[in-house]
Amino acid sequence: MPATTLSMKFQENDAGGGTLVAFRRIRRVYRNWVSVLWAYARKRDPPFVELRDGKRIAFGDPPRMDRWLAVQLLPRLLDAGWTIDRLDGTHARLSHPAERLRFTCRFLGNWSDIIPLSEVFVDKVYAGDFRGKTVLDVGMADGDSAVYFARCGAARVIAVEPLPDTYALALDNLRENGVEQTVVPIQGAVLSEKGTIEIRVPSHAPNRSSAAPDRDQNRMQFDRTISVQTYTLADLMRAGGVDRLDMVKMDCEGCEYSFLRSLSGEDFARIGRFVLEYHDGPHDLVQILKSHGFEVSSRGNGIGMLDARRAQVPGA
Repeated sequence: MPATTLSMKFQENDAGGGTLVAFRRIRRVYRNWVSVLWAYARKRDPPFVELRDGKRIAFGDPPRMDRWLAVQLLPRLLDAGWTIDRLDGTHARLSHPAERLRFTCRFLGNWSDIIPLSEVFVDKVYAGDFRGKTVLDVGMADGDSAVYFARCGAARVIAVEPLPDTYALALDNLRENGVEQTVVPIQGAVLSEKGTIEIRVPSHAPNRSSAAPDRDQNRMQFDRTISVQTYTLADLMRAGGVDRLDMVKMDCEGCEYSFLRSLSGEDFARIGRFVLEYHDGPHDLVQILKSHGFEVSSRGNGIGMLDARRAQVPGA
């Protein structure tokens, strides 16, 4: 899932130079750039975009969260060497020939998978040296971050995703990118104890699914609820065959709070780094991590990123 760290104002999103650069990319990539920018000026959503090669991508109704962000990030992906190989209405096949990357992504009301794909492979929000490392990926989504960690040399990636459809898509992408021997996929959710949990799902934006009772209640239309198996940290580490984690990545739409609050001192001692996206401010996360010997940096207010590292990982 990264909700996205980048889902702020349209003009603040382009790391390469702000509004002007974003507008130039839109003009270069979209054949109907005039109507796209006119819609933005009127604070409306464009009903579709048309690429210079004639491919048309429709959005559907009603307007969805983060649509403008996706309109901006698709040109960034294309500028970074990605291509759209196929469109079939609800899904798209994207590839990066130079990096030998291939992903099937959902093109739903808000281009559900375009945003995290850009975060992971263009903005590199999880950058680091993963050679020989073990990673827990909480919020695998379509598999983009799990593929990234594996391609960067991780020895083992334990990747957790609760939604059945998203999990199936991730399995396809793991196989397509040749990392199925490195990644241990688990369909479920992370919790302090084994059992089940109810997760609310917005069908038009499945990456916004959440078990947090008040998450996005005013902005998001949750139209169904599913029951998901839960796993503890110990369960996940056993499944991956590891006794410590070099990094825990979390993008789980609100579960980060209960997860960190549930960990024991022994749990924290087995983890070297956290990179997580928080969804309702940092609250006590910074204090919790600092109390267990982590150096913490964060950015963003309501939605933001937190990076916590140890000067020396126990057992390294």
